[in-house]
Amino acid sequence: LVGRIDAYSDITENVANAAEAQRLYLEARRTAESYQRVLLPESVPKLPRISFVATYLPAAGARAVCGDFYDFVPSHHGRLGILLGDVCGIGPSAVNDAALTRYTLRSFSPYEADAGRLLERTNQRVTDHLSSERFVRLLFGVLDPERAVFEYANAGHVPPLLYRAASGEVVWLGEGGLPLGIERETEYKVGRIELEPGDMLFLYTDGVTEAPRKGRPLGQGRLSDLMGEYGVGTPGELVQAIRRAVESWVDEDLRDDLAMLSFQVVPDAAAEGLTRELVIPNEPQRTREVRQFVADFLADLRAPMDTTYDVLLAVGEAAGNAAKYGSRTDARTELRVRCVLEGATLRVVVADEGHGFDLEALSGKGSPDPFAAGGRGLFLMNELMDHVDVDPSPNGTVVTMLRQLFT
Repeated sequence: LVGRIDAYSDITENVANAAEAQRLYLEARRTAESYQRVLLPESVPKLPRISFVATYLPAAGARAVCGDFYDFVPSHHGRLGILLGDVCGIGPSAVNDAALTRYTLRSFSPYEADAGRLLERTNQRVTDHLSSERFVRLLFGVLDPERAVFEYANAGHVPPLLYRAASGEVVWLGEGGLPLGIERETEYKVGRIELEPGDMLFLYTDGVTEAPRKGRPLGQGRLSDLMGEYGVGTPGELVQAIRRAVESWVDEDLRDDLAMLSFQVVPDAAAEGLTRELVIPNEPQRTREVRQFVADFLADLRAPMDTTYDVLLAVGEAAGNAAKYGSRTDARTELRVRCVLEGATLRVVVADEGHGFDLEALSGKGSPDPFAAGGRGLFLMNELMDHVDVDPSPNGTVVTMLRQLFT
């Protein structure tokens, strides 16, 4: 009996130690994740002729803190620097290396207009501070929004993809050199592409192409096929489609971060208006972010205040419904919001990835109960906007709302 009690005591102590170790690990991981998210920009750039979308999905399980990051850096003569990186390794040290790289490049950016020379200076500084077993894969490009020209240098990063709207061709941008931190004196060639209306560029980290299924990666061939299929749409539709493809491909939780950034030269058909797109996780706490995104869009248009208030209330209801009906328990989902100015009319599209709902059951209720806790969303949207179209399906619900802004 004494022997059994001693054995049970040892097991109990081991279980307690394991639980404490797990608690400390989760606490350290949450700290590193919050630090990593601080490294990501709060919003994407607002450019008249260019539509941007960026998204980041953390890895799951024991590898939940990796070193993927992206940033936007003001450059010379109104140009915009675009940065996408991936640190070798996981954990807090990978996040620290990401911060070192990001802020080093930012500090040199005002003094170097050339993407290649900027990477060379950044590499020298990063090499001096990284340990010998660490390195950073990095892509840095400079976009001239007026001429729609993109000049880029690649330090060991996976090659970006370009979709040519006129021909439907998918092009790999292959210029590249060694990752940062390998050799201190490394030169980086600069590639240059001229973009036409409708052309779309897709930048991503290797968590996309290396996503595994039974040891087989998703690969560049499948990614190229996805680019050819969804490059005809919008940047938001593209990054959502690729994210869904990765999640359906893997046979377990994501083992690596996914950072994706896409931008498109606004097609000629929409060039006279203004277009912006937002892609975020479909979570109730992100509804405020949706309203702020639309508010910023309307502020740039100098829309009337009373109209702005109506639109924001309607958009808030649409986003709230998306969070309620458009989330899934079997997969993570995103919310895509698109704002377009068409002449004097605003078009707002709110699209989720849920299972849909019975639209007829909601539409047939008439005026909502003023004392009920909910049920006013669709009614308010129809009252506040000039036209509302709700299209539910098993793959998600798309809400399209129109409102005239100017007479």
